[in-house]
Amino acid sequence: MDVYQAGVENQSLLYAYIAREALGLPGGREAVREAVRVYGNERGARMAQRALQDGLPLNAENFLLYGEWFHPESQMVLEGCEPEVHLQNRSCPWFEAWKAEGMLAQGRHYCEVVDAALADGFSPGMVMETVAYQSDPNSDTCDFIFRGQSMDTQAQERLTRNKQLLAMDAKKDWNFHTYHLLASFRRTLGEILGVHVEAGITKRALESYEARFGRDALEHLQQLRAPSYLQTEDYAGTRGLEI
Repeated sequence: MDVYQAGVENQSLLYAYIAREALGLPGGREAVREAVRVYGNERGARMAQRALQDGLPLNAENFLLYGEWFHPESQMVLEGCEPEVHLQNRSCPWFEAWKAEGMLAQGRHYCEVVDAALADGFSPGMVMETVAYQSDPNSDTCDFIFRGQSMDTQAQERLTRNKQLLAMDAKKDWNFHTYHLLASFRRTLGEILGVHVEAGITKRALESYEARFGRDALEHLQQLRAPSYLQTEDYAGTRGLEI
């Protein structure tokens, strides 16, 4: 029997369904944004563990190297590297998923928080500022600036070579990302809003998830388990990376 394979739409819309249920509740806005922050911190911490395992420093160059997700239609490009690293995404799959479902209002809370949380989780104090995002009606790109971080020509060339060596070794599939988001949000919303409120939010969100993706997708999501989202025991390390 084939194993269900989630895509970026599963992760992005599950977030949006949870946010839609929570945002209208007392304290819901703050709880959703805190859940995004926690989720981003956890992803960034995993990225950092892989970098440290490979003996690489925790800077903007290696943040860009150890990103955990891949989507072929994303157009993430370096717009500049000095005096500060400027990253731009001209085609964002999260934006496209939310736009298709009429859920950009929910998406903006994710966009405003997650990337800064990723950077801080990767290296506490690293500032990745989101200066524009596509879920804002006033912008047609996502723009990020790593404050106080630059990359000279040598660093840019090293990043290109290291990306070729690392390839997909540090990436996680969308089954993992979708379940991680669910687990992280359930834990955080439960702590802030209470477990009974969280249970209602999750129940209604998963009903929407099933209606959108089908029973197989829901059952597979509910069967997934992971002992800790801060561990990277499955990463064997990548030989030959340049420091």
